Amino acid sequence: SESPDPATKVKTKFLWLFGCGMILQTSLVFAINIECLSDDTLVAYHGFSLISSLLKVIYVVWQMGFVTYLQNSVFVSRKMVNYSVAVMIICNLSLWGTIVSHEITHIVYNDTKPQTFNDSLDQTCYLNSAINKFSDKIQPYLIPVRIEYLLLSSLFVFRMWPTFRVAEPLNSDVASSLSYNHERERMTFIGAAVSGSVTNLPFFIQTLLLATVYRGQQSFGFEVWQIIVSIHNIINLILIFVCFYLLRKTAHVKTYIWQPGASEYILLLTNTGQVADDAFGVIAASGCYCSPDRAVQMAEVSSILQAFFQTIFILNSLRYEQITVNLSSRILRFILIYLFISNLSFWFTATFIGLDGKVISEGQNVMFKDKKTWGVLQVIVHPLFMFFRFHSAMYLYTLFHRFS
Repeated sequence: SESPDPATKVKTKFLWLFGCGMILQTSLVFAINIECLSDDTLVAYHGFSLISSLLKVIYVVWQMGFVTYLQNSVFVSRKMVNYSVAVMIICNLSLWGTIVSHEITHIVYNDTKPQTFNDSLDQTCYLNSAINKFSDKIQPYLIPVRIEYLLLSSLFVFRMWPTFRVAEPLNSDVASSLSYNHERERMTFIGAAVSGSVTNLPFFIQTLLLATVYRGQQSFGFEVWQIIVSIHNIINLILIFVCFYLLRKTAHVKTYIWQPGASEYILLLTNTGQVADDAFGVIAASGCYCSPDRAVQMAEVSSILQAFFQTIFILNSLRYEQITVNLSSRILRFILIYLFISNLSFWFTATFIGLDGKVISEGQNVMFKDKKTWGVLQVIVHPLFMFFRFHSAMYLYTLFHRFS
């Protein structure tokens, strides 16, 4: 067992929230199959689907309980342990692959329901079900939740795997120093949270307008959105450089050799997803002679730079230990919470208001000639981009406590 990470409790709550979305979607499929069991021609099909849905719900509930109970544990290296953890990872990857393949099928067939292309089954009952129609309406919100659940649960499981080294825990003496001035720390937290929320409000409002008024169309609203994203990234980038400077004034290097754990590997993987997503945006804008191309290029390039230096700062900070509490350390903690709120609000807005990139990328896919390829890339890469924001936010929350 390792010392608890301050962000672990927060991530566990999100895990249960995402897991409920996973269970809701599976329960809807379960209910549809019960409704259609009366169809004599497809009794076997719906029966097997019922069993599959039931097993999926049991697996998700068991995994959430398993992770919650053993969230701060690392297993002893045994053959059975390695196989068991590997099976959980494979199950999560299989579920993720199912979601992605389903979305790609919709894109390839221009959003025509893939069931209609299966001539061997007459699924009139399934397609005409009132539950299925309700499920279609909430699917845009459930899909990102399900993908986030699979990524987050896999992160927890990877951390328990003895093959991976777990990053060195937070020093208890440093962690306990938070009580030196609880009121001052509380005011720093609140002030940074309010500042982060206010400065990210334009991004939230413009994304909401894109989703409701402009409906993702390439327009003046889309160009304004790109400019807001550029400003958001540039502000964060400047603050990250300030953090590099303040870190050297308030802490010293404790570990000279970088020994990454599972969380660090996943951070690098998701950062790669963000870079890929932004790179495709730059390519699309570079080959398009349209009004928002410069705005898109600026937004995507600033996003790549912000993600790169934020990742470097997070990985670099894990090697440091605080040596003094002064004005510089208070400013550092203020910026860390600001960046935590900024990343978390960006993740929430782009995932749920922007529907995991569907609303946002609609304006960009006008610039990308091969619409199907662009859509497939968004389905595969964009969830990694969003999870990078979420995962980074959790790291920044941990660093706030580390330097308190």
